[in-house]
Amino acid sequence: MATRLDQMFPFPSKERILETLPSEFKAAYSAMLAILLDCTDMDTVKPSDPSIAKSCYSSYYKHYGGKVLGGLFPCGTPGFNSQVYPISITDPLITAQSKLTELLFEDADLAADRVFLIKRQLNEVNMDIIYPPLKHHDQQQYTPEESAEGHRQSNKRIHVERMFGDMKKYASLGRCWPLHMVDLLSDIFTCVRHGICLHRPIGPSTISHTGISAYETVWLSLIHI
Repeated sequence: MATRLDQMFPFPSKERILETLPSEFKAAYSAMLAILLDCTDMDTVKPSDPSIAKSCYSSYYKHYGGKVLGGLFPCGTPGFNSQVYPISITDPLITAQSKLTELLFEDADLAADRVFLIKRQLNEVNMDIIYPPLKHHDQQQYTPEESAEGHRQSNKRIHVERMFGDMKKYASLGRCWPLHMVDLLSDIFTCVRHGICLHRPIGPSTISHTGISAYETVWLSLIHI
């Protein structure tokens, strides 16, 4: 089913992404913003093999499990997810393994939190990533301008976390997975991502005279209906 859904709702073109880019995202990031990125975790039972258990444990998430890279288009559409990998995988490696850059257009800008260290990796393929302002080594606190910039970005980037939160409301993703079923996680994650596109918009929306939200209208245009 996951393969079929990916075929039905393919990754949109550069023109589709940019023509549906909301003005507030242009102001907060850039006119070439393609996607907002983040990773999320999924619980699994602790493997009995010590070497496998080590790769499946994260000191950051404080449990055993898997990790998936997800992307939200600025228009509010959940647009991408990687396969589910052992939770210890690094952000640069999961980005490379996901082959996301092969789907995006040259000169695309991506957005993520400052801990997502993939800038050099993206620059090598003529793309870039936009982070919140960083403090300099001798800087005690952010300037008012930097604080305002960070606030503008966080107000937009929070919608990626909302996407993951909506997905985990489904019982299939909000559980602790037994090891004999972890091979199903990637396909289930993909199916749920496609499913929530029809459930509710991610991010602020307004109701149009047609009775559907503006973001739902954008989603229909993205999938060429």
